[in-house]
Amino acid sequence: MLFVRHRVLTLSALLAASLVVLAMALVWPPQAAPGTTTPPISWTPNHLVVTLTPGDSESIQATASFLRPVPAMTAGVVPALTPYISVSPAAITPMSAGSSQVFDLSFTIPEGTPFQTIEGTLHLRSEADTVARPLPITLNIWPEFSDATTGVSIGFPPDLLPEEMAVPPAPLGPGQAYTIAVFGPAQATGASPDEAPQTGCHLSLGLEDNSMQMALDQWLLLHNPPSTSEIDVLSTLANRPAIRRHGVDALFAAPYEMAFVPDTGVVYVLSAVAYGDPIDQQSCLTEFHDSLATFAIP
Repeated sequence: MLFVRHRVLTLSALLAASLVVLAMALVWPPQAAPGTTTPPISWTPNHLVVTLTPGDSESIQATASFLRPVPAMTAGVVPALTPYISVSPAAITPMSAGSSQVFDLSFTIPEGTPFQTIEGTLHLRSEADTVARPLPITLNIWPEFSDATTGVSIGFPPDLLPEEMAVPPAPLGPGQAYTIAVFGPAQATGASPDEAPQTGCHLSLGLEDNSMQMALDQWLLLHNPPSTSEIDVLSTLANRPAIRRHGVDALFAAPYEMAFVPDTGVVYVLSAVAYGDPIDQQSCLTEFHDSLATFAIP
């Protein structure tokens, strides 16, 4: 009898444990306690980088996708960005899970605005709380270099000084090339990029002949084939199909990047070489990417 009683107790315990497991399964995944979790938001793009010069304006769209229901909210940027960005709509009604909202961001940089880079966010607020997560925004207010001969233009970091190079008076002949401008630290400017000390960030803009109107990949194979340590990536720059290349200078262990952009009868070559510690190198290449986004061909 004792054995039978023990067996009955064991079966009862197993039945109780099974009921607990079943109850947990019915409520899984666990539900967040009311008021403790902010409904998440996903942004497209997930980071806005805008580079403008004083006097410029631009409109960009960003889309917020709501993964859970959210209440009515207001939209705005942090105070550092308020003088330069307006957001529309400024308020939205409650949104259901799976819905989305497009926001128009109008950037306006008044004439005379100091050159600077501003980091901030676009955030959605419900009453006094920011709904996660804000959209990161990088606003570069940079000078612009324009070449009178070719008409091309590009924005560049204000801590670099541009030096316009001598331009041949006649159109390029077969196989010819020239440097339009170089950009470097104040102490590193010189008659040519090769004479600059190997420190800091160095950008350059040049032009090479393509009078045979070769396709860009074929032109590169003939005039500037990549080495085994270089990597070429297809890209789009100045509304044209382009190729970007990156590698590391073997002598100075300095990373560099190049961009090849075709135009009628020519190929524009933009490059950056980053000397210094890894943080400075990454900063230089990031600035180069931001500059490339501003490159324009008339």
